[in-house]
Amino acid sequence: MVGTLWSEMDSAAYFLMLAAIAAVSAMLLRTIDRIELRIEERQREQVNNFLNGTTPQLKLSDRATIYARAAKGFRPGGPNVLPLNAPANTPRSFGSESIIGYEIGLKAETPDRSFAIDIAAFHIDWRHIQLFAQANGYGINDNGGKATSDGVEFLVTMRPVPGFTASVNGAYTDAKLTEDTSPLVGGFDGDRRPATPEWSIATNLEYD
Repeated sequence: MVGTLWSEMDSAAYFLMLAAIAAVSAMLLRTIDRIELRIEERQREQVNNFLNGTTPQLKLSDRATIYARAAKGFRPGGPNVLPLNAPANTPRSFGSESIIGYEIGLKAETPDRSFAIDIAAFHIDWRHIQLFAQANGYGINDNGGKATSDGVEFLVTMRPVPGFTASVNGAYTDAKLTEDTSPLVGGFDGDRRPATPEWSIATNLEYD
């Protein structure tokens, strides 16, 4: 009798334990689902580089508009792709950079659309700018300090005869660091921003 009662109590405890494990597992799964949802929401937010901006316009005529634009944005950081045996002091990741940009421009064309121009002047401020660097023989991304970029860009389009379009676009960019970077990057206040050409120009011809 005592053995039977103990067996029943043992079975009840066993089923209670199973029920508790199932409940805890369900709670963990719901928690994991919420965490994954939050991660997905953050990733979607990071994909959207431009967080906010405004573009007031002044219409001079049906064919000419002056506009101004201010925008704030960011580019997310991430991991540096390194082999497993890379030295421990090699940076495994880099942080995000943020920008604030200002632009003022003019868009205009002739009534017959045979000539059009789009020209703009811009200024950009960077914080924690992402830069390429070398560490222990590996190419990595790292963060610098502040940087600025000032310049002008334009697009001129000409349609002298029906079916033929010629366009020229170009830019002048004065991009430089405004703070010294870490020794790993090796940049100094006043250095030109790497991989940013001072002048660029391109032409395009189309005939339909």
